[in-house]
Amino acid sequence: STTWEEYRKYFEKDRALMRRFQRLQIGEPTKETAVKILKGIKHYYEKFHKCIITDEACEDAVDYSSKFIADKKLPDKAIDVIDVACARLRLNGVVDGKIDHEEIIHEISSMTGISIEQLSQKQTSNLKTLEEKMKLQVFGQDKAINTITDKILVARAGLKSLNKPVGSFLFLGPTGCGKTETARQLAKTLGVELIRFDMSEYQEKHSIAKLIGSPPGYVGYEDSNMGGGMFINEVEKNPHAVVLFDEVEKAHRDVSNMLLQVMDYGTVTGSNGKKADCRNITLIMTSNLGAEEMERNNIGFGKSERQGEDDTALKKFFPPEFRNRLDAVIKFDKLGKETMKSIVKKFLLELNTMTVEKDVEVNATDNAIDYLVKKGFDSKLGARPLQRVIDDEIKKPLSRMILFGELISGGMVEVALSDDVVPKLTVNFKAKKVITETDTAQVKNEKTS
Repeated sequence: STTWEEYRKYFEKDRALMRRFQRLQIGEPTKETAVKILKGIKHYYEKFHKCIITDEACEDAVDYSSKFIADKKLPDKAIDVIDVACARLRLNGVVDGKIDHEEIIHEISSMTGISIEQLSQKQTSNLKTLEEKMKLQVFGQDKAINTITDKILVARAGLKSLNKPVGSFLFLGPTGCGKTETARQLAKTLGVELIRFDMSEYQEKHSIAKLIGSPPGYVGYEDSNMGGGMFINEVEKNPHAVVLFDEVEKAHRDVSNMLLQVMDYGTVTGSNGKKADCRNITLIMTSNLGAEEMERNNIGFGKSERQGEDDTALKKFFPPEFRNRLDAVIKFDKLGKETMKSIVKKFLLELNTMTVEKDVEVNATDNAIDYLVKKGFDSKLGARPLQRVIDDEIKKPLSRMILFGELISGGMVEVALSDDVVPKLTVNFKAKKVITETDTAQVKNEKTS
């Protein structure tokens, strides 16, 4: 017996040898046949491992392995799941153990890296609060978050097409409005990896080789690390990740053409023939298309800001077959002043998570927060100018206090606004602070929530 790869390598080259054999093709069995095979051989494993394997375990092994293990074939991968589950009970010293649904779920989780809650569909409470958790981290983009969470819920309910990714989204909007942050928080909330590709690194035609591997005859084709390409290797390692193509319009057109088969069939083939299963990834692309045109003011009376330029730029840049495969084009709005106040508080909370190990707590008065909003607000540039203001006005004096001043051994500081003619922010040392284990745990929980 041999595989197709070895057949072509050894048999097909020798015509005389091939003529003396009758080729008999044995394909992968169906799920029903695989279940019958497992039920037929399970008594061998029961005798060897001294345990009981239920019929439900055989059905679950076939069902879950075919759905979540893409790099092997039936019945081999289902048998492996059963065998490993039996061996684990035996190694743990369990006498007359029973292999049931829970044991199969546990092994599939350890093999694929997917959480047990997600596999056993007990994460409904987590999914129920998905939208709420996202809105606590990403401000002012409720419409965009609603669209994303609706698509995720449809997929998790088992109502999506089996041959497509969980979702294929294009995030469109001006710079600094939360597109990349939304993808980051989605991955964090779902408990999966975020695989990020910066598309400014893929501007040349030949850079597609970095994603799907070098063509035959080129350097890197036989490389075990890069032979399949970065995208294929990462998806193979993390088949349930959120994949982010940041600023996709900066990449060469061939990159977006490569994504057509990912969005349509849920697979991508490397130059060496290796296939990556993309049916369980969430594909997100971000773009600033039309943002530059919308910043230009109109001449004459009426609204000074232009509208509809992003749709025009989108249709001009992406061909119809690409746009037609997207599940949704999600437009991100410009950030308003009301939203900026929530973002200031988020940035200050992040600052506190950085300083908690140094026993330093940073608080800000309402006047200081209003000042930061006023100085850091830019409707065209989003939240990034605010981050720069916090770096200049708070982090610089705070760093000197931590290294050389009153905060060497920790303490509490207050960010306030001075009473000068031209008000400015002041960072004042207030008191020593003894941080208890409860406080540390609370800040860490806020950081991970």
